[in-house]
Amino acid sequence: MRQDGPKGFFRGTGATLCREVPFYVAGMCLYAEAKKAAQHVLRRDLEAWEIVAVGALSGGLAAIVTTPFDVMKTRMMTAPPGTPVSMQMIIFSILRNEGPLGLFKGAIPRFFWIAPLGAMNFAGYELAKKAMIKDENSSSESTKENLPRNQ
Repeated sequence: MRQDGPKGFFRGTGATLCREVPFYVAGMCLYAEAKKAAQHVLRRDLEAWEIVAVGALSGGLAAIVTTPFDVMKTRMMTAPPGTPVSMQMIIFSILRNEGPLGLFKGAIPRFFWIAPLGAMNFAGYELAKKAMIKDENSSSESTKENLPRNQ
């Protein structure tokens, strides 16, 4: 608070949003396309363990794709108090001092940390989707039963 004032509490918020929004969009797109491809190759719906595997791979790949934003966020949040930082300053510093691969520091551990979360997330998503479809079907059937019949 003394060094940066109230805005110091929000250091890295922009970089966090730049990481999270693409992460969820990429993860969902990768999952949908990978699931569709697997179903096409197998010519059937996926079993539960296959959904878990596709979810893990999708989450892990989304993590790798968004690692540069994670690196920027971490560097911004861990900069010494009072140090002016921006995403642009961080990117140029990394590229100048570490090269393009510096933006992907920690990508492999991040993959293995996020992959299990992707597996659980997409398995839960499929369970919830099935429950809603089942509930929707039972609701529409009971509605049909209660409608007056034309004579």
